[in-house]
Amino acid sequence: AIIDDRFKSFHKENGGVASARQFGIEHAQGEYTIHCDPDDWVEPVMLEKLYSKAKETGADIVICDYFVNDYKGQTYVAQKPSLLDHETVLKELFTGLIGSVCNKLIKRSRYTDNPNVCFPLELSFCEDLYVCASILLKDVKVAYVHDGLYHYVRNCEESLSRTYSLKSYENDIFLRTKFDVLFENSDLRCFIYDKISYSIVSRAFYLGGNYY
Repeated sequence: AIIDDRFKSFHKENGGVASARQFGIEHAQGEYTIHCDPDDWVEPVMLEKLYSKAKETGADIVICDYFVNDYKGQTYVAQKPSLLDHETVLKELFTGLIGSVCNKLIKRSRYTDNPNVCFPLELSFCEDLYVCASILLKDVKVAYVHDGLYHYVRNCEESLSRTYSLKSYENDIFLRTKFDVLFENSDLRCFIYDKISYSIVSRAFYLGGNYY
């Protein structure tokens, strides 16, 4: 920000990840938005490639592949949807595609034109999946870049996703309720409810062996 006035730096009291993401959206001024978590990193050409694809196709959302970096090394994770229509992409967010906003360039108007699209401050995880699902409920245009541009750094010892407790379970149930309300007028309501329910059971017993 000091050497390039295209950058703006904001500082706020810690209110959790959803609060930080929402703060960023509310202060964004560009045509497109993207998020990067503090322990991750990106390829230098990431924004250039995603933006070029967005302008070429007129897409509202551009998805790219990513890498997982951990103590085992680096793993490439493809994120190509089977089809690029919004309904298919929405469904596949619950069957294989990552719900992160970090590998997706999203037109800012998809947030500002719909007051219901916001990061729920009550959520400490899956807040990005919730927002992606909210956006994809509408007939938005999706594009895809076949290139690993984002690096997700997974620290198995410290990651919140690797622990489980009663609070985790309560958060899972709350998350399922949020999605059930979001999809109450959608044909996918039962499908999403079942997928999240399965995820709750899987996470609880895979990560919460000691707890259970």
